[in-house]
Amino acid sequence: MSTTSPAAVPVAVQLTGSLLACGICGVSVSGPHLQRDVTQLTISAVDDPRLGVRELTPQRSLAVTRCAACRGRLERGRAAVDAFGAFAARLGSRSLIVERLEAVLAVEGVTGAVVQLASPRDLSAALEHLNVGGASALWSSRFAPVQASDARLGVSNAAPFAHVSDEMRQAARDGFTALLRSRLLRTGPVTIPAGPPADSARRGCRLRGVERSDVWRRLQRRRARSAVGPHPSRLRATSAGAAATCSTMSVASVRPR
Repeated sequence: MSTTSPAAVPVAVQLTGSLLACGICGVSVSGPHLQRDVTQLTISAVDDPRLGVRELTPQRSLAVTRCAACRGRLERGRAAVDAFGAFAARLGSRSLIVERLEAVLAVEGVTGAVVQLASPRDLSAALEHLNVGGASALWSSRFAPVQASDARLGVSNAAPFAHVSDEMRQAARDGFTALLRSRLLRTGPVTIPAGPPADSARRGCRLRGVERSDVWRRLQRRRARSAVGPHPSRLRATSAGAAATCSTMSVASVRPR
């Protein structure tokens, strides 16, 4: 049976006046977010801790909204679905995938980790490993469609996700660990950068692998001037000759055997 650590749960805040609870993290919300993100939840049953069963009750409605942080995560989910529309369409309807991603991104609030959604592969892996843990951590899941035995109407969290039990937090961490493991196990072809084309004007030294440039010539002259010996002019000539030899060799002419 899931338990909640008393030390992790601050005193609940009473919802007075126009305050509503965030349906994701459970904190109280006021201001413009109320008008934009209100959702009506329907409560159809209540968990009975004494009998261990769910007791059907007359349907009740509970209004929830989104705080600024949770709304930002929702927008990230929508942006990811729109960015990879063709891929997301194979997973289901846009509204369904956005709803699932909102639950996925709730894991960020529970664990403090950041969920990457930079590619279709990221999207698929996040939905696979974090959807269940994120959905169970939502504040709204405590009320609809079944109200948890310890869930009270008319109150909110004093801190985001304070209602999440230690077991649920660990499940979210385990899901994120599995996500990182899947990322490490990804395999695919490795693209090796190609060199300059055979007809390129870019030249380089076959021995040193340095492309010919003004910087290369200045380095050669500097080394020649700093040479110490009885015949500096001979050393300069030798160095200049080596540079000229290197500069005539094309990088494209080097082929592995």
